[in-house]
Amino acid sequence: MGYPTPQPAKAAAVLRRISNRAIAAHTGRNPAWVGRILNGYESPSPEFRKAVAELLGQPEHELFRPPGPDDQWGQRLDMLRAAG
Repeated sequence: MGYPTPQPAKAAAVLRRISNRAIAAHTGRNPAWVGRILNGYESPSPEFRKAVAELLGQPEHELFRPPGPDDQWGQRLDMLRAAG
């Protein structure tokens, strides 16, 4: 399956020196889960996307990619759709 591609939000947070802990505090999530999202292992919820975009001061579409066939979670989503 390969390695997932990090979300652009990860680079934006690093450039602004905003930690996963700060993002977690802002979104009410666990820092480890935030890391999984930003590293492309999990799919972000619409609420998470909105909160991170607000924190980073950028539009959601610049910070998060839609699921795709090259992403691990995109592949899982495709498998679930095919099974259902």
